[in-house]
Amino acid sequence: MNWRRLIIYGVTILACASLAVGCWNRREPENIAYVLGLGFDYDKKTRLYKAYAQFSNPKGAGAGASNPSQGGKGSPPQAAWTTWAHGTTPYEAIFNLVPLVSRQLSGSHVAIVAISEELARSGIGPVLDVFERERALRITTRPVVVKGDLENLFMADLPLEEITSLGISRELSVARLQRSIVPAKYLTEIIDTLAQPGKEPLIPKIEVFETKAQSQGEPKEGGNQNRNPSPPMKLAGGAVFRGDKMVGWMNEREIRGWCWVAGRSFRAVLSLQEPEYESGEHITVVIHQASSQLKAVVDGDDIRYELKLLVDGRVEDLTGPLDLLGSPEIIASINRRVAAVIRNDIEMALSRAQALNADVFGLGWLLYRTRYKDWLRVQDRWNEVFPQVSLKLDIRADIRRVGQISRTGTIR
Repeated sequence: MNWRRLIIYGVTILACASLAVGCWNRREPENIAYVLGLGFDYDKKTRLYKAYAQFSNPKGAGAGASNPSQGGKGSPPQAAWTTWAHGTTPYEAIFNLVPLVSRQLSGSHVAIVAISEELARSGIGPVLDVFERERALRITTRPVVVKGDLENLFMADLPLEEITSLGISRELSVARLQRSIVPAKYLTEIIDTLAQPGKEPLIPKIEVFETKAQSQGEPKEGGNQNRNPSPPMKLAGGAVFRGDKMVGWMNEREIRGWCWVAGRSFRAVLSLQEPEYESGEHITVVIHQASSQLKAVVDGDDIRYELKLLVDGRVEDLTGPLDLLGSPEIIASINRRVAAVIRNDIEMALSRAQALNADVFGLGWLLYRTRYKDWLRVQDRWNEVFPQVSLKLDIRADIRRVGQISRTGTIR
C-alpha cells in the first residue's frame, strides 16, 4: 500500500513539474521591443514600401524630470521612439527594422496601422495580407488613412498623450462614441467588407497639420518653446475605397450621414435655428439614441431602398429665450428641424458615394442577403446600377428632454 502511494505521489509530482513551464522559447520580456504603432507608405518610382514602427521607450517611462546622467540638464527621454525602413514588400520592410533595433520585435500590441494616402490609392491589399498571414499581428488593430506626411504623424507630440499611437487609438473610440464623425473600425471588418459582394470599405481619416520640426518640439526664435501647442492632427472624416484602392474622401457631415444609414450613430450633436427666430439664434440638440430599418424594394428593373429612422434626443443649450415646455408647437418644430438636418446628412453622404461609385453603405450587400435572385441579375453591373438607386427616407425625431430648466433664465 505504501509503495502504491509513493508511485502515485511520484507521478503527480512529475506531472505538476511538466505543467510548470516558463518561457519555453526563451523570449524574455526585457529583450522584447513592443511595437505600438505601424505605418506604411509606398513610393511608385522605386516600388518600395516604407514601414514605420513606434515603440514604447523604457528609458522614457515616467520621464517627468531631467535625466540624472546629464546632471539635471537637457530634456528627458521621450516615452516613444519611432524608426523606419524600406522593403520590396510590407513584411520585408518591417523586418528590415531589425538591424536598427536592439531588441526582438513583437507586433502583438500594435494599436493602429497608419496608411499613407499614396499607398491607399495604390492598394492596401499587400498590407492586409501581412496582418492576415502573420500570427504575431492582430487583425483587431485599428486602421487609419493619413492625409499628410506619415512621418510627421509618428513624430508628433500629441497633447494629453505620451505615446502617439495609443492616443490615436483612444481618440478613435472617443470620436465614435461622442460625435459619430469617424467610421471607427478594425482591420477584421475591412477584410470582411472586401469579401462581401456589393459593399466597399470606409476607413477613418487623419489629417496631419504640424511640420516635423514643430512636432519634435524644436524651440522657436529666441529660444522660447510653445507652452500651449495646437493639436498636431485632426481625426474626422473617412477614406472611401473601391475594392482595395482609395477613390476619395468623405467629410465629417457625410460620415455622419453614413452612420445614420449604417446604424453606427451612437451620439450626434446637431445645431439648429430656433423656431421663433428668423436668424441669429440657435439651439443645440444631442441625439443619444437612433434605430434604423433599411430594406430593398425591387420592381422589375427598378431597384430602390427605404429607410425608417427613429431618433431620440435632448436639448443642450439655447442662444435665445425660448419656452420649450410652454408650447407643443415649438417642440414639434424642433423635431421637424432635426429630421431635416438628418435628411440632409444622408442625402449628402449618398450623393458623395454615388459620385465616387463606391457602395460604402452596403446596399448591394443588403440586396444579396435579402433578395438573392434579384442580386444575381445585377451583380455584374452593380457599378452601373448603384449610382442610379434612390433612397426613400422616413425620419422621425422625438426630443424628450429639455435639460434641467424649461426656459432660459431671466436676466434683469
